[in-house]
Amino acid sequence: DVLPPNSSCLVTRVNFSVTRAGLEGQLLGATLKQEKPELEKRKSELLQKEEDFKVQLAGLEKTLLGQLADASGNILENEPLIQSLEA
Repeated sequence: DVLPPNSSCLVTRVNFSVTRAGLEGQLLGATLKQEKPELEKRKSELLQKEEDFKVQLAGLEKTLLGQLADASGNILENEPLIQSLEA
């Protein structure tokens, strides 16, 4: 556990803890990959789509907040803002 003085400046210790849920997920993924590779591929595709949707949602939220911040007067009568919400 003790690093020699000449190597301790070159490395960083990292504590990797394994949780039961994390280990179950890894084992399930390995089993699916072995037994039903098409399901594992589909799972990967769905996870990628989910991440893409999260990025898209964050962009939409940023745009909406910007439009609300720039809106003047009664926002219920602001036609461009309402049209952007309907789109």
